[in-house]
Amino acid sequence: MSLYWMNPMTITIVRRHNSACKCISISPFVPSTTKGLMRESTNPGLQPYKYGGKELDRTSGLDAYDFGARMYFADRLQWGQMDPLCEKSYDMSPYNYCGNEPINTIDFDGMDWYRIENGTLIWNPNVHSQDDIGKKDADRGYKYVGETYYDKKTGTSYRKDGTVLYSNEKLAYQRMWYLADKHWRSKLYPSGKEEMAYLLSDGKVLIMADNWNVSDKSYSKGYNRKKGVLYSQEGESFTYIGQVHTHQMGGDKGLSQSKYFIDDDDFAAADPDRPVFVIHKNGNIYAGVFSSKRKGFDNFGNQPIGTINKLLNGIISLIDSAKIIRSKY
Repeated sequence: MSLYWMNPMTITIVRRHNSACKCISISPFVPSTTKGLMRESTNPGLQPYKYGGKELDRTSGLDAYDFGARMYFADRLQWGQMDPLCEKSYDMSPYNYCGNEPINTIDFDGMDWYRIENGTLIWNPNVHSQDDIGKKDADRGYKYVGETYYDKKTGTSYRKDGTVLYSNEKLAYQRMWYLADKHWRSKLYPSGKEEMAYLLSDGKVLIMADNWNVSDKSYSKGYNRKKGVLYSQEGESFTYIGQVHTHQMGGDKGLSQSKYFIDDDDFAAADPDRPVFVIHKNGNIYAGVFSSKRKGFDNFGNQPIGTINKLLNGIISLIDSAKIIRSKY
């Protein structure tokens, strides 16, 4: 187990095993300044967990603390998203933390699966038993499933960390587009939520957990990428050949590109030679890749490589498309 000690200047993290204790890291704690919250610890490689015991995600320069259901941006001292379940607590601000009782309560990362009325499995931050499902939803047919679930018929694994590992590529895209374009649309998210997944070298698709996603951004919470390998906090590794996400809110035609924002071309540049695919609201599929040999981003003229209808019916395969693109670059 890990123990935390704080004084006005530092956070010391000590790991205890049986009767022996080992200092893992010492980090400066200066909550009123960006430098204090972002400063590296004495052991940044081994101990990424800092403020609040949460992981500091420095991907693409975002510098956000991963609190599970939401990301906390220390440089502006506020959350990046509303509470995903704020509609259940109208008496509280959608940006509060732990019911505005951070001293008496803490933010657990545990999230479990439950089945909604049409059979889709959803991962929820506050559901750990049937008792946690409200009467209204229970009457509609919502049923608690458990911490994990494996569908033998389809070879689909609903995992402990909220990701879903699909053996059937077509079913993966059907889930992504249904959640992005239908399930998540609400008063809070009228444009739905972006979904993202990695295309694995073994032909499977790993869909990322989506509770902290917003309409135009998605995250790989709990995973790190390095040279085409995705590493989980549990020590697993997945070799991937590309990634796909939804643009269910529309916006840019094809892959987004901008000089002023982090867009699809930036994600492609951060992952050279591995295509980025977009499932777009206009009914088309787009692709782009950053070539390490040519030192540039190619979006193929933002011409569609297929349609959503063909993708959801298994007529085209993004894994096959990724292999073809990679063979040319």
